Amino acid sequence: MLMNSMAILESEKAIAQAGRLEQLTFLAFFFVPNSFVSSFFSMNVIQLQNMQLWIYFAVSLAVLVASVAFYLFVENIKKVLKSLPQKLGHLIS
Repeated sequence: MLMNSMAILESEKAIAQAGRLEQLTFLAFFFVPNSFVSSFFSMNVIQLQNMQLWIYFAVSLAVLVASVAFYLFVENIKKVLKSLPQKLGHLIS
């Protein structure tokens, strides 16, 4: 009985840790591409020295929109794949 309760407790801890990891991945979808854009525009090269500030914000916004769109696309694919066995089960029976 004690071993079963310990296994259940460890499973609950693993589920909670997976939830925190999912939140960290969600944040990485937005911060990693924008940190790449900021590091790109902070390079000290001649071609980027005379660039206007609004170009940085335009590129940063475009990258943010693209990463949000990609995240939503991945989430929709996950939902479709999760519901696929149920749909196939209805077709077979």
